[in-house]
Amino acid sequence: MRRYPLTLSFLLAYLIYNDGVQTVISQASIYGSEELELDQATLIGAVLLVQVLAVAGALGMGRLARIYGAKRTILGSLAAWAVTLAAGYFLPARTPVWFFALAAMIGLVLGGSQALSRSLFSHLVPAGKEAEYFSAYEMSDRGLSWVGPLVFGLTYQLTGATGTRSSRWWSSSHWDSCCWRECRCGARWRRQAILYRNGSESGSERAPGPDPRTNSERI
Repeated sequence: MRRYPLTLSFLLAYLIYNDGVQTVISQASIYGSEELELDQATLIGAVLLVQVLAVAGALGMGRLARIYGAKRTILGSLAAWAVTLAAGYFLPARTPVWFFALAAMIGLVLGGSQALSRSLFSHLVPAGKEAEYFSAYEMSDRGLSWVGPLVFGLTYQLTGATGTRSSRWWSSSHWDSCCWRECRCGARWRRQAILYRNGSESGSERAPGPDPRTNSERI
């Protein structure tokens, strides 16, 4: 994988922002019940709303990806995640309507960001190494999924609350750092494409893989 630094950089970025996604999914009900004092019916309704809108969001972001490219659409979805979590900071307690609005925003970006991440990664996989690279992708999917819940739990233990400010600030910082890393990935992609174009690697053998010039146009 060291021969494909762009693929490795994407896996590291996915490791970061997917952990933030999984933390929001796993801790949202606890936050809603403990911090916002919402009843179980409201929480169940919000979960169902997220599932329904995630399908619509995935379809909509798929259309955007065909127009603007998968990489730009993913970056846009991560920016939308950051805005959504920042809006969640100001949610008042015992107001289900605002919690449903937040759930709707999460649902619209949840399905698309995960589906497009897999699609983008498929363009970075060398030909003939799909099983090996997608195994690493699945490992990165679960590798740090415990960090977010751990931080959330420690915040609760230390503060006696569900960590409104601390936990949401931590999740938002995930999106900011991941957007920064993705932008660096884009710059490295362009540099790598230039190296291929100039024939700087013509003297060494490389494993068969996708042409960066072709993939840069597709992505």
